[in-house]
Parts: sequence; C-alpha cells; structure tokens
Amino acid sequence: AAYNAVLPKVTKFRSRLALDEGLWAALQQAAASPEIASLDATKRRFITKTLDSFRRNGADLSPSDKETLARINTELAQLTNTFSQNTLDATNAFEFTTTNQQDLKGLPESALTLGRALAAAKGLEGWRFTLQGLSYLAIMTYADDPALRRHFYDAYSTRCSGGSLDNVDNLYRIVKLRRQKAALLGFKDFPVS
Repeated sequence: AAYNAVLPKVTKFRSRLALDEGLWAALQQAAASPEIASLDATKRRFITKTLDSFRRNGADLSPSDKETLARINTELAQLTNTFSQNTLDATNAFEFTTTNQQDLKGLPESALTLGRALAAAKGLEGWRFTLQGLSYLAIMTYADDPALRRHFYDAYSTRCSGGSLDNVDNLYRIVKLRRQKAALLGFKDFPVS
C-alpha cells in the first residue's frame, strides 16, 4: 500500500528530472567544456551515456510534449505495477494438493520434500504444489502424468486472463502507451526507445 501510494510521486519526480530544462542545459554546457574533453575515455563515455539517456527520456522535447511524456510515464508506472501485482496474486492463488503419492509419480525426492513442506505450511496432509518457480518446475520437469503437467501449464499460461485479476485490458493499455511514448521520442517502436 505504501509503495502504491508513493509510486505516482516517484514516477513524476524521475520524469521531471530527465525533462528539467535547466538541468538539461547545464549538462549540455558542462559536456561541451574543455574540462570534459580532457577527461579519460571512461569518464567521457559516462558523460556521453548520460546525455544519451536524457535525450531518450525526452530532454529535447517541446514543453507540451514533455507534459505528455510525463503523463504517459506516470500512467505506465501505475499500469505496470498493477499488472505485476495481479500476476503475483494470481500465481499465489493457485495450488494443487494431493494425498495420493501416485499423482506425483516421477518427481524426485527433493520435489516431494518440497511438496510436503508446502502442504505442512498450510496445515495440510500430503503434498502441495504451486505456480512458484521450484514447485512449478518440479511438476513440469519430472511429473509422469501428462494431464498433471497440462493442468499446471494451463494454470500458469492463463494467469490474469479473467476474473478480478484480469490483466488483458492493462496489457492493451500498456502497449498503447508504449507506442505513444516511442512515437513521441521519435522511435519506430518501444523496445528501441
């Protein structure tokens, strides 16, 4: 809750830092100074990378485009955070429990031990497996039962595709905003911006 409360403020601060005209002018002036030219190659490279980063984050945009970019950055931060939280919650919500070891045929003792520990942690008998990394990979790698592997695969692949944790609309909005951001910054698409 605390993270969510400060996220818009932190995002706005980071956006404003890269978009601050005074800071951008000072960086450009410093980069053009004779002192910078006399630095070793590593330090000059750092200055170049810093200037490139400011440009990629909108330092050369018009004031109205900077406002648009700041709005996009804030909305993207909120949407990607919601997307991540929904994915985590959906991952944590899934569990498979059994008291029949035959259901787990093929799993090594280490995976069975994990399953017993996960069940015991919830006060359950038998074995419990989730979509968390070690648990999911144990089922997908070692379980002899193709139906069990399919059950886990489907659960993992369809997380957040319905119900209260649905991420479909979030995903479409994120893609749309990333396209807008890339275009605003003069790039063909988001990955190269």
